Amino acid sequence: MEIKFSEAQLKVLKKLGLNYNSTQDLSEDELIDLEERVGDYLTLHCLDEDYEPNEEGKICESILDLLTEL
Repeated sequence: MEIKFSEAQLKVLKKLGLNYNSTQDLSEDELIDLEERVGDYLTLHCLDEDYEPNEEGKICESILDLLTEL
């Protein structure tokens, strides 16, 4: 499936060790892995003491939103 990432999203993905292009064709297995890794990063590193997402968390949420739209 083809997915289009913004520059901010690509920056977060690169931080997670995922080197994607702005438009990426991903298999179902890759999509599942991406969802797990971004979700884990969001919950472990991107929430404040009130469980609200910080700026990186909002970007993670936007990536997860893209995946649910597929």
